Amino acid sequence: MATTPSSSFEQLYGHELVLPKPDPTRLASKAAEYFAQAEQLNRCGAPDMASPLYRQAYTLLHGAVAKNLEISPLPQGQQNNSLDLPPNLVEINSVSSQNTIAHEAAQPITQGSDNTLNTATDSWLRELPALRARLSVESAGEIAARLASLREAGHSHAELHRLEGLTALVLQDTNTAMQRFREALGLNPNHYSSLVNLAGLLLPEGRHEEATALLQRALDQTNSESLEAVPALTNLSLAHQLAGRPMDEALLVLKVHRLKPGHLRNERLLLAANNLEQMGEDSAAIELLSWLQQQQATPEILRALGTLLERRGDYQEAALVYRQLLQPVNPASPVS
Repeated sequence: MATTPSSSFEQLYGHELVLPKPDPTRLASKAAEYFAQAEQLNRCGAPDMASPLYRQAYTLLHGAVAKNLEISPLPQGQQNNSLDLPPNLVEINSVSSQNTIAHEAAQPITQGSDNTLNTATDSWLRELPALRARLSVESAGEIAARLASLREAGHSHAELHRLEGLTALVLQDTNTAMQRFREALGLNPNHYSSLVNLAGLLLPEGRHEEATALLQRALDQTNSESLEAVPALTNLSLAHQLAGRPMDEALLVLKVHRLKPGHLRNERLLLAANNLEQMGEDSAAIELLSWLQQQQATPEILRALGTLLERRGDYQEAALVYRQLLQPVNPASPVS
């Protein structure tokens, strides 16, 4: 039985058109040529003419990435053009883990209605900041004993009970810590650090709504656009995460990141960027992904960033991102 040609090419020439396999090195080389031409046009004040060339460079690089192929270095003479990215100059010294957090900022000691800082009998209040500064795993037992002696002497103050709570946390006595923070709030319902810390202890127990209410009260005591608000905002973002409110979480993660870059784990920033993209907040997602690109340029981060830049029509930046994605990883230097 005669077969019907499956394409117009086969009808004309009697055989199928066989396309050559893409050569990733050639794709990258051509992309570099287009990009260099676009840069020259852009510098000459013709961005409208440069835009199609940026897009073509991006398309070639995107094709190479889609094939998931490693490319060899560009031919000699094309290795130093403007398409090659500069080395990453941003270095993070440390990123704090994002479990529930204790408020570590110094909180001024305020006098209550039944005591005054002007009398010698209240000199013990001035001792609390020094005890807090010394608090560590090694000194926790000693400090706990000193605080217990103050309690036995009949002293009571929100800062005293807050420090008792922090000491109990260091000693891994969660129940006592929770009780002491509640005592502090009994004396001062608006005690910021006790609100934050008590909420942080409620979150692992699944008491998300109670924790959220405490954190909202804490934020009422401070400027939500200040660094002081970061502990409350961080715990509130965790409350939204645990309660299954990813959009609210993403907005708070973005806010915390803007106030204190590097405070949140990269995994949380990447998750927030994905959720912001789903919300249609592409600019905010690009902001987070661009920061992550400087810290940890993983393929997942670069692909997400390149896709968003392409959607926005920024083919110049998208091409740079995909060129970075195709850069071979430098092998570890041999140990001499």
